Amino acid sequence: MGKNKKRMRRLQQGLYGDGDRYVVRVLVDGRQTWETFGDLALARARLSELKARQAAWKSAGDGSPASRRAGRAGLPRVSIGEYMKRWIERRRAAVAAGRLSGLGVEGKDVQVVGVFRRFLEKKGGIGAGIDRIAGSLLRDYFEFRSRTVRPATVRGDYLVLRKMFGSAIEEGYLARNPASEPGVSPPPAAAGGREPVPDRLVSLAELRSLAADLTGVSLHILICGAEAGLRLNESLHLCIEDLDFNRGVLRVRGREEFGFRLKPRCSREIPMSPTLLAYLLDAAGGREAGLVCPGKAGKPYTRVGATHRFGRDCRALGIAVSPGMLRQS
Repeated sequence: MGKNKKRMRRLQQGLYGDGDRYVVRVLVDGRQTWETFGDLALARARLSELKARQAAWKSAGDGSPASRRAGRAGLPRVSIGEYMKRWIERRRAAVAAGRLSGLGVEGKDVQVVGVFRRFLEKKGGIGAGIDRIAGSLLRDYFEFRSRTVRPATVRGDYLVLRKMFGSAIEEGYLARNPASEPGVSPPPAAAGGREPVPDRLVSLAELRSLAADLTGVSLHILICGAEAGLRLNESLHLCIEDLDFNRGVLRVRGREEFGFRLKPRCSREIPMSPTLLAYLLDAAGGREAGLVCPGKAGKPYTRVGATHRFGRDCRALGIAVSPGMLRQS
């Protein structure tokens, strides 16, 4: 038998990989089981054991996906809140095993699921069964998100949720994907929300007015963007260790501990202006480490949350400004 035919047969059986690493993937007890082996014989032996467990599980007639879809007695119905928690745990386990990128899981999946969880909590549906989630609820969620974030971000949320509900289908908790129902995909433009802020140059008078009245993370974004030309994520992940007050420069670099990466050519040193130096000295407050402007539990603010707060505070002062406009001013 040819090499490709052998590989295809292993894939059909649930055995992935070739050479020094083999992954066994089998649905057992309603969950996808992933295990990694360095030897093909060990991987085949484990696959046979898991296949036997899978056959016993299906023959029992009380735990198979078909039984759960038909509504017969079986595994307890899982709530959407509990399933989201399990899904994130499995995604993080896959990162630890080297099967997924940590930046994609922590930077996107965790954030999207967290926002969707808070939306469900406000709706009072966090305890509902996952099979009760309808396409109409997802449409409401995407319309809600369209009021505060860009269409591309809403599209990203849609892809993550569709992937999560797809995993629920594989595990037998759903018969069809609610994200694939007609009319659920996010709108191409913001629906029912405010108009996007047009790009323009912010005048010096406007910057001075904002600097006099803004506080917290909004002031941090303003000063770092206007005085140092930092991007939004660069401002939010700026740490005290990156500040050299003796030389009067700040270093812009990635922060792996927060899942923030920079392209190699984006790492740089920026001279501090007197205004920026005075602000950073005050923000540091004698600390020697940590974020310059920390959020809850010492973690950085999310991009979505910081953008929303900055825009809200600026509109309250009668000035329409977005964080991206500050670097051009």
